[in-house]
Amino acid sequence: MRAIGNKTKKMTIEDLAAMTQRGFVEIKKNMATKEDLASMEKRLKTDITDLKKQLSAILSALDKTAKDYLDYSEEKIMRDAEIARLKKWVQQIAKEVGVKLE
Repeated sequence: MRAIGNKTKKMTIEDLAAMTQRGFVEIKKNMATKEDLASMEKRLKTDITDLKKQLSAILSALDKTAKDYLDYSEEKIMRDAEIARLKKWVQQIAKEVGVKLE
């Protein structure tokens, strides 16, 4: 039964069907269509492709930075060894010529 003003009316199957239909119509208004989903899928695929490209660029830059650092480290090791050799030679020369180094 449902109230209409002060009177109550029995709920009929037609009333129930109409209420159900209105509910479905309201739900359908907010429901995505196949076209909506296809458009969203296309945008997502594009976004994912763009993200993959960006990630690839970032990884390439990181690889280059790591290689540059490795090269720098190797150069530093070689330079330090050369400086140590030069210091040793200077000390040997100073000793032979009688110069006291501080």
